[in-house]
This record gives sequence, structure tokens and C-alpha cells, in this order.
Amino acid sequence: MLSESSASVRRFLRFLALPFCYFFYVNWKECTASHFQVFKDFLYIFFHLKYFPDNYSLCRLWEIPIEEWKYYYGSVYDARQRSRLRKEVFPYNYRIIYDDKSITHQLCRANGLPVPNMHGVIDPIESKNFFGNLFKNHPNKNFIIKPVAGRGGKDIYFAYVYKGQILFKKNNSESIPLDLFTLPTRSVVQEYITQHPKLTQISASTNTVRIITMLSRTGCVIIIGAFMRFGVEKAFLDNTSQGGVTVGIDTDTGNLKKYAYDFKSMRYTEHPTSIFEFEGFPIPFWRDVVELSKKVQSSIGYNKLIGQDIAIAESGPVIIELNAEYDNVGLEQVCGPILKNRSVLKEFRNYNLLINRLQRDLIYD
Repeated sequence: MLSESSASVRRFLRFLALPFCYFFYVNWKECTASHFQVFKDFLYIFFHLKYFPDNYSLCRLWEIPIEEWKYYYGSVYDARQRSRLRKEVFPYNYRIIYDDKSITHQLCRANGLPVPNMHGVIDPIESKNFFGNLFKNHPNKNFIIKPVAGRGGKDIYFAYVYKGQILFKKNNSESIPLDLFTLPTRSVVQEYITQHPKLTQISASTNTVRIITMLSRTGCVIIIGAFMRFGVEKAFLDNTSQGGVTVGIDTDTGNLKKYAYDFKSMRYTEHPTSIFEFEGFPIPFWRDVVELSKKVQSSIGYNKLIGQDIAIAESGPVIIELNAEYDNVGLEQVCGPILKNRSVLKEFRNYNLLINRLQRDLIYD
């Protein structure tokens, strides 16, 4: 657990990092505020709202009235938020359940939750023999290889057969034949999911819903927000860190919102590759996605907050990953500030997660 004293030290270090955030986290080509105004905004966020302003550019706060900023919770990785979250809803002792993909897979299977078929957990030294036998036994299938403890789409490979040759492709990279392929780290091997054809109209990558759930003090599951991630160009991954874009989802209707955003604060009304217009597009099986996410939160509720990545196959939703510490800035970028939702605000207060006076006073508005 991150103590209050160590959180104070980390917060001081974050203060020293403000110039770095100012020069490198702000997309100055997009930002319409003056450099001096951004400087003042950073100080206001850091000292009054008490978090690190790494959401300033991604959430385009220069376009939003300053009195609305108190509704933004900010990054769950910031020192002040993290110390409270780990004490109340992100217990560190349970991280391995979500961080280790093989454990997550086994827990989901044990609770009757839909997951991709898994064909093993392998070490680099085993890979060549393993994949030779795998494709011999399953010649017509494709596979995804993911580091057991990976994050952000790093070192994920797509494995397939083309003209009798086993090939491995990293996102937006050239394919590598089996005899030249080196598995970087201990990894899980899962069958590649064929997504719902309606989603393929927008992007051919395996596109996932990120839905954030919270287990209340009374045992109810709250949907904090949700967004859809889409790969661009020829990518098979949809992570924004791998060049993808994200679009908010209206959780009541399951329809996409108007704007998508990327990792550089750019905003789109259409998919950059397919030119498909986002607004109003209905996510297939949306009610099933919501019900599945609630079942996951209730069944594997060691964390009271879970960021769930769910793919939508032709037959319905499938769990891809569960995230112990979800990207709240990414959520607020596309869905707006989470504390605007009174149910979320109430539960954040109940778990003592509110980090400044302005947020705590919201409960009385």
C-alpha cells in the first residue's frame, strides 16, 4: 500500500516534473490557450485540484470552463489518488489476479465467464516447438500471443499461417517467420477472436469495449463509463498507445458518441482509415456487454473498481483483459468528468476517494 508519507514524496517529485508535462504533454498545435494561460492552469490544477495535470491536453481542458474542472478526477496513477485508491478499492495484494493473464483466464473460466480459448502459457525457450505443434494440430486457426504480465499492447503478436509458412506479426510491423521469431517473454497463447462484422465496417482490428465498473459499499455494481477502441490503418491492436483511437459510448443506449480521440489530443468525427462516422453507431450486444461486466465485477470483485476490456464476437461479448488500475484520463477524455455522475460521486465519497475540498463540496450541490 502507498502510505500518505510516500505519497507526499511522490507528489513533490511530480511537482518537479511539471515543466516536463508543460513542454511535452501538451499538444501545442491543438491547444488554443496562450503559453502563460496554460502555465497558470497547471498551477491551479496542481495546487487547488491537487492532481498532476497530465489530463490537461488529452481532455482539452482549455476548451472547458474552469469551474467545470472540479468534476474531473484525473489520473489514477497520480500520487494522491493512488494512495487512496490502493487503500480502499485497488488492494495491492490482489493485483496479481488482474495483472497475470493466465490467472485472470482461469478465474473467468471458473466463474463461467466467456473468454477466448487458451492453448497454453509458454516460455521463450519452448516457443519454436510449441508453435510448430500448435499449427499442426490447428492448421486453420489464428492466435494472439500476449505477455503474461504485459500492458498497453506491448510485445503482442498475431500468429498465422500463410502459404504453408508460420508467421508472426507485431502491430504495424513486418511479419516474421517461425525460424527467425524470438518470443520476448513468458506469454499466453489464445485463439484469435473473429469480431462482429458490424465493427469490422469501422476497423478490421480486434476492437474492444473498455467498460469501468465499481462495486458499491452496498454491493451494487455501478457503470462509471465506457468507450470503444479502434485500431487504425493495418494495425490489429486497438490501444491508443499503439496508435488507435477511442470513442465514448452512451451507456444508456449503447451508441457511440460524436468524437473520437487519439493519444495526441487530436479529435475525429470519422475513423481515420475507414472514414466511418462514429456518432450514433450502435454497439452490437450492448445489453449483454453491460450484464457481463456487472457479473465480472460481482464474481471477481477483489478490486472494487475494474477496467474491463471486452471484445464482441459474432456470438456475443468475450472478456479479453481485466485491469487492476484503469486509465481514468482515457475515460474522462472521451466520456467527460466522472464526478458529474451523482452515483459515482456518492460512492467515491463513501470510499474516501475524493482528493480536494472542491470535490467533497460537490456532494452538497
